[in-house]
Amino acid sequence: MAEQDWETFRALLKEVWNDPLVRKRIEQRTDIAPRTLSRWISGETEEPDRKRLSSLLTALPYQRDALLSAIAQAMPDFEAPLFDSSIQLLEDLPLDFLIRLLETNAHTPRNLHFVAVINLIFLQLQPTIDPERLGVQLIIAQCSSPVPAGHPVRSLRGRVAFGLQCQLVSGQYRAEHRRGAAFAGAQKQG
Repeated sequence: MAEQDWETFRALLKEVWNDPLVRKRIEQRTDIAPRTLSRWISGETEEPDRKRLSSLLTALPYQRDALLSAIAQAMPDFEAPLFDSSIQLLEDLPLDFLIRLLETNAHTPRNLHFVAVINLIFLQLQPTIDPERLGVQLIIAQCSSPVPAGHPVRSLRGRVAFGLQCQLVSGQYRAEHRRGAAFAGAQKQG
């Protein structure tokens, strides 16, 4: 890559690196040494390692979009993962959650079953999916069956929508859990 391709990234990283809280966050959440970051900023490193760039993006969710844009200027084929692949979503599910899930599955009336099970799963996975408490929304949609069979699907209907919106209020996060009804489907024109 050409030297000037990384200038935007270096300038942004230098600005971010000057914040002591960001420095601490990078040190705690990545395996990137301060010396490595200094080399990135100064240009001693010609092209930063992709794995470390992904790690940096994960550690700095508030600066993610700006950093990703700057990285894309220098490395157009760079694709940042949506989730940190080192985190196993289902690895350490607590036993009490599994018991609640089985009880809900066994005792919930059929008309409420789907929503109740999805709600439990969403609330359990929310800290993993959204660890920075930026807010997350989950929409489960269902395709209608094509008529006649073998033709394209023409509509999509939302079954359920859940959301968790977090706001910083007086120095503390206030989470607001929202559950919505199904939305009317969008129909493909064609």
